[in-house]
Amino acid sequence: MLQEEKLTLSIIYKAKDNTVEYFICKFLENDSITISSEIGIKKDSFAHSNLSSIKITSALTKIEKSAFENCNELLNFVCGEMGQDKNTGNIKGINIAESDIDFTVQKDAFKNCLKLETVILPQCKNLVIEKEAFSGCESLRTVVALCDEIDFTENPFADCPDYLTFVCRKNSKIDRFARENDYRNVYVE
Repeated sequence: MLQEEKLTLSIIYKAKDNTVEYFICKFLENDSITISSEIGIKKDSFAHSNLSSIKITSALTKIEKSAFENCNELLNFVCGEMGQDKNTGNIKGINIAESDIDFTVQKDAFKNCLKLETVILPQCKNLVIEKEAFSGCESLRTVVALCDEIDFTENPFADCPDYLTFVCRKNSKIDRFARENDYRNVYVE
């Protein structure tokens, strides 16, 4: 019997404007991607792909429209260093570096990522989340957003579950949004 190989995507990005232009595919043992340079992820770059985990280890400035739309295997999107329990695979600790960059998640960036459970956004100077950025993420359980300056219009989390929990700073805009929409919240000082 043939052993099933999982798809891993390797980023090739255009250095001129630090934006992902295209990607190449490789067959390796895991199906995750690590990005380790200051870049933006271009519109539709990974829409409908089989990625299960994305870890950003340095400054990401923008996720353009529909970049990860319909990534139905995507479980985690993490901007920062994280520890993971080897037995359960659960995230056990997160170190998010504070940055003076602006970060934007454009409309429909993660739309209909049906298995997406955890989103850890960078601690940046100003975080912008456009409407419907996470709409249809029916498994989304935790969003970590530790920025004081967060801008969004309408509900970027439309059609997400009622048990969605925000890890945020007390009295931040995301904290007020969570309380106004009956989501859970956990405060970080």
